Amino acid sequence: MKIRMLGTGYGECKLKKRTSKEYRGRGGVIVDDTLLIDAPSDLLSVADELAMSDMLKTVTDIIISHSHEGHFCPEVIDKMAKKRKIRVYGSREVLVQLSDNPNIIKYEIGVFMQFAVGSYYIATLPSNHSTANLSEECFNFLITGDRCLLYALDGGWINGRAWNVLKLVKLDAVICDAALEMEEASEKNLYHNDLGTLARIKSIYEQNGVTNEKTRFILSHIPTDKRREIHEELTPVAAKMGMTVAYDGYFARI
Repeated sequence: MKIRMLGTGYGECKLKKRTSKEYRGRGGVIVDDTLLIDAPSDLLSVADELAMSDMLKTVTDIIISHSHEGHFCPEVIDKMAKKRKIRVYGSREVLVQLSDNPNIIKYEIGVFMQFAVGSYYIATLPSNHSTANLSEECFNFLITGDRCLLYALDGGWINGRAWNVLKLVKLDAVICDAALEMEEASEKNLYHNDLGTLARIKSIYEQNGVTNEKTRFILSHIPTDKRREIHEELTPVAAKMGMTVAYDGYFARI
């Protein structure tokens, strides 16, 4: 399974030079050239800046975790589907925002659903996250094929309902939300993770056999702060915890 992470930022993050790993846009994750996870507002510009626009031309399916701008932009999908058909999987709240472009084939999904996309089976898991629309369910995705990937952007801590599924699987890689980086999570912000929380989650997974020493933990959804070099600061701390800090254009094969 090949993973290409286009944008790895959280919010307005373009504060550093493009050549720096501190420069982060908001973009999706491409799995094996054809599956795109999330299509945020920066996706096309980030792909262009990375000279990876051609990679988006092979995408046939898009799964959307929730409707926040950092994960979903209807106009981006409309542009991608201008000359070819693309299947889009999302909640009802996501799908109603898409245009009537005949090239966009819409599939409504809910929590604890399993559906096939190409050679993969995708299971939708609830996350500890929310939007302004309280009826909207925010998803994490369990993607299983020759390997098993957990896409967990956004959501803080382990969702209790999702754990009933996760404790039964063996994960080869986890893409984690690290939006709080080293700021400790509090009752005011429980829908994102800090590094300490991620270390505890990682330990729970390992203790229950969900992951092992070979499982890749990849951190994304990271803010950029003008006051310091966050990537350079986070990387050694995360490495000691057995985790990797991703950057725009990051590639991994699991």
